[in-house]
Amino acid sequence: CSGDLMRRHPSGNYVVEGRKKDLINRGGEKISAEEIENLILSHPAVQNVACVPVPDPSLGERMCACVVLRKGHSLDLQALVSFLKA
Repeated sequence: CSGDLMRRHPSGNYVVEGRKKDLINRGGEKISAEEIENLILSHPAVQNVACVPVPDPSLGERMCACVVLRKGHSLDLQALVSFLKA
């Protein structure tokens, strides 16, 4: 359960309309998925991103960023984390 609000298009594809909740609860800290998505989108290699909660046994939830890169670009997790820390 990602918390995404979706509808099925007559073509059979699913369209994301929004979210039931935008906050991810990581060990009691509320993290805005939209805020993190906007930060990741500011990287020149990133075309699109969606941040979703995933279960974590000790923290409750963790954030998973599903990143789509621009054609011809590459980016690994370490480089993205360094970019976000700068």
